Amino acid sequence: MLDLPGDQNVYGRLAVNDAGWIAVTLGTGKIALFDAVPKLRAEIDLAPHGATAVETLAVDAKGAITALVETGAADKPGRKLVLLRFAAPAR
Repeated sequence: MLDLPGDQNVYGRLAVNDAGWIAVTLGTGKIALFDAVPKLRAEIDLAPHGATAVETLAVDAKGAITALVETGAADKPGRKLVLLRFAAPAR
């Protein structure tokens, strides 16, 4: 069972790795990273990067996250996708 930070909910994207890492998008525009226990290891805020939605995400064997996010205002036509990479959390 994932112990989500605060009163947040999983928003719809999930990535897992054979090493046990689990990354989930949260309804607050953040990504939560869990280890194999599962214990919350990191919470990444996507707002400073201008992300408005997460298209997909992946987590590698060390816990580093790669996310393809949409940026820009929802009321403007056209999509702008950005690939973000977040380092693995410190042990």
